Amino acid sequence: MHLQEKVKDLVLPVVEDAGCELVDVEFVVENRRKVLRLLIDKSEGVGIDDCTVISQAVEPIIDDAEIMDSAYDLEVSSPGLDRPLITEEDLNRNKGRLVDIILKLQENGRNSYQGSLKEFDNEKITIILDEPFIKGRKPRTNGQTKAILKEDIKLIKRAIRF
Repeated sequence: MHLQEKVKDLVLPVVEDAGCELVDVEFVVENRRKVLRLLIDKSEGVGIDDCTVISQAVEPIIDDAEIMDSAYDLEVSSPGLDRPLITEEDLNRNKGRLVDIILKLQENGRNSYQGSLKEFDNEKITIILDEPFIKGRKPRTNGQTKAILKEDIKLIKRAIRF
């Protein structure tokens, strides 16, 4: 079993008890220091208090398990707004939210779509098309839906509008 899987098994109950979802466990070397990073999320967003509570709760559990072979820094953080949506949980959490979908190949002269995530299944993702207002350009959509096969999607992430 890999280190990340061992850590996940140890910390998952603590993260879930705190009302969060464990999105990923990373173990990396950055600037000659070993970093064990737990990425957490929840529907209303992750705050610094969530990260602090989980960090303080899981650090002794990880240390007591003696699975780390040397010193490390523990980081607990949010994966960020613009991270790719990969898992079913990611998609469920973002239903109704604005997403960007980048295609592997162009379709009808386009390589991307933006819209509200309506639904998904094992084969496709359906969005309600929505284009941002651009001065001097008439939007090409009127809220119609667009189903895109998952196999045609290069990347899907939350859209960020300012």
